[in-house]
Amino acid sequence: MPIQAQQSEGTAFGFGQPSSGFSIGLGAVAAKTPYDSSFSTRIIPYFRYQSQNLTIGGTEGVSYKFLSDYNLTASIAMKPRMAPYSDGDTDLLTGMKRNSSVDLSLTGTMNIARGTSFIIEAATEVTGEHNGQELDFSVRQFVPGFGTPVFLTAGVKRQNANLASFLYGVEASEELATRRTYSTGTVLLPYISANTIYGLSDSISLFGNTGLTIYPKKVLNSPIINERTSLNLIGGLAFTF
Repeated sequence: MPIQAQQSEGTAFGFGQPSSGFSIGLGAVAAKTPYDSSFSTRIIPYFRYQSQNLTIGGTEGVSYKFLSDYNLTASIAMKPRMAPYSDGDTDLLTGMKRNSSVDLSLTGTMNIARGTSFIIEAATEVTGEHNGQELDFSVRQFVPGFGTPVFLTAGVKRQNANLASFLYGVEASEELATRRTYSTGTVLLPYISANTIYGLSDSISLFGNTGLTIYPKKVLNSPIINERTSLNLIGGLAFTF
C-alpha cells in the first residue's frame, strides 16, 4: 500500500529537518491508513535542499519563501500528493485505483507568541486528477526542556467534495454489489503531529515525525473505509553538506 505519511497531515520529511544545505539519507515509515487496520512499513530514500528562501525535497516538492518579516513568513509551493491507495490493497479496494497528483499551495506563518506559530495553507490540485482543494489551519508549539528541538502541532484540514471523494469516495463506475457509490461532500479532518531532530554531529542528524488524523462520520460511512484514524510514524538519518 502506498505510504502517505501525513497525508497525515503534513509532510513526511518536512519540518524538523536541518535548516540549510543539501541533505541525503534514509527514512523508515510505518503507516496505518483509514482503508486498513494493519500497518504498512517502508524504507524511503531522503533528499532535501534548503537555502534561505528555496526548499526542494523528494516529498515536499519545491517551495519558495517570498515574504519574511519579523513575525510573518509566506511561501508558494508545488507539492506532490501521493496516491492514497492502489488497486487491491484491501478486498474493498479491488478494481479501484487512484493516481498521484500535484498541488499548488500558498502558506502563511505568523509567530503569535514566543515559540508559538499560527499556520494557514491553501492548496489546489493542478494536474487534473481530481481538481480538489484543501485548507489547513494549524498551531505549532515549541516544547522546551528536551535538550533538542521538539514541536507539537494541532490543526484541522478542510477538504472540498472533489478531493474528499477522490480519497474516500466510490465512483459510479466502481460500484459493486458489496460497494455502493458514495460521495463524502466537504469534510473537516482534525489532526495532531509531533516533530523532532537530534544532531549527532555538525553534519549528521536523526529526525522523527508522527501524525494522527481523525476522520468524521461522512468519511466513516464510505464503504471503503475501515478505520476512524490514520497514524504515521517516521524516523530517519540525514547527512547535511
